[in-house]
Amino acid sequence: MWDVLQTAVAVLGGGFGGALLRFAPEVLSFFKRKMDYKQERDMRILDGEIASKHGAERLAQIIAAGEVTVNDREAEAYTLALKAQTIKTGSKFFDGLNVSVRPITHYFYLLWFAGSHVAMLWVDDVTASKLWGPPQDAIIAGLLSFWFVNRVFFHQK
Repeated sequence: MWDVLQTAVAVLGGGFGGALLRFAPEVLSFFKRKMDYKQERDMRILDGEIASKHGAERLAQIIAAGEVTVNDREAEAYTLALKAQTIKTGSKFFDGLNVSVRPITHYFYLLWFAGSHVAMLWVDDVTASKLWGPPQDAIIAGLLSFWFVNRVFFHQK
């Protein structure tokens, strides 16, 4: 009886052992495929992130190139406008008007500045604020800066 039991255990143990050994590569293959799929998914995610970064860099390059082109076109338009201002029409009246517009405008603002500040001596604060305020301060600062900076560049030549 002991021999039969021993034989049964050996047969069953061998059968289960063989089954386990046969099943082990399948289990290992399953885990390997799972790892491969995870790695593939992670690689695709990284590829997507890299492609997104490359796209953003390319878009930034395109935008920068467009801004440079726009700046070049603006500079060309400004240069063309300056050249057009110096072209003589042949009419003394229009040529004189073209040359005198900027100085007359500047003299007007300078007289306004002086007149409003003299008038502020005799009026109340509410009326004074209507005569002259921060926007006019900015205009007069721009005009004075224009002429003094122009003088510096004129003397450098």
